[in-house]
Amino acid sequence: MDNSIIPRFFVVVESTHCPENAISYIQMGPLRKLQPDKVLVYDVDFKVLDDNTQNDFALDDIFSTIKAFLEGINKSEALDRNHKGHVAFLIKELVALFYALTFQEIVDYLNALEIPHSQKSLKRLLFVMEKIDLIFVKQVGSTKYYISSEMQSRIRFSFLDGKFDRPTVEMEVMSFYTDINDGKRLFALKGEGQ
Repeated sequence: MDNSIIPRFFVVVESTHCPENAISYIQMGPLRKLQPDKVLVYDVDFKVLDDNTQNDFALDDIFSTIKAFLEGINKSEALDRNHKGHVAFLIKELVALFYALTFQEIVDYLNALEIPHSQKSLKRLLFVMEKIDLIFVKQVGSTKYYISSEMQSRIRFSFLDGKFDRPTVEMEVMSFYTDINDGKRLFALKGEGQ
């Protein structure tokens, strides 16, 4: 496991799985690396979330704890070219910005941005991104396109010589695809809200 993400984990556990003053597999196994304040234990059956005061309290407490944590996070973290999570969000952002990219186009953009990668590791990363719904694949003929599952931007680009104007870039990209009559790509985007 990537030790840099452990401080960002929260685990919600039913009290039956984490008995007080007892050592359990869960405490000694998956939870042992987490800080105690990141393990939220509640006397609630999370399989049955009906309307009752105990469930409402637990859910409100979970949301407020996570919200407080998120408000304290550094939201201007610089891109770490060797961090797979950063690279995954950069790829997601590139795919969203260019609407639909082929594997080779993603490779070309990563090379242009001097992001180290191998084809094997990139294929694994794209597979994981697809499994967690950051992207999806749409095949048109023999060409596979990677398309972002959401268009919301999660990265703010900054440049030494000025501001990045995302809406203008998106319009220029779509205009380019239309001008060069990229039928396959436009067909892949049809019905995807682009």
